[in-house]
Amino acid sequence: MCNLPEQASDAPLDPDLRPLTHGTPVWQSGEASATYIRGVLLPRLASDLYTLPFKVLMDGAAKAMVLVITSLDGKVTLLRQELQDLKEGGNPDTVAAAEV
Repeated sequence: MCNLPEQASDAPLDPDLRPLTHGTPVWQSGEASATYIRGVLLPRLASDLYTLPFKVLMDGAAKAMVLVITSLDGKVTLLRQELQDLKEGGNPDTVAAAEV
């Protein structure tokens, strides 16, 4: 499944984040994204899951959902504006392609 050296079962799990730098486009590269998720996000989520109270976890989840909804709403608004601009341009082929 992966090329990790064998270790004792009680050895600490230390992520290897050396390939990642501050300038790495983590969300544009599949390999960098997987490294980031395995090395940074999953250990933190696991730690939070076992150490934080339920109410704090639910509050964080609700805030994350609000951020996602707000972000998607902004994108929908931009796409609607772009579609309206295309319709006003008058090229029927472009409008038909945009609506599909």
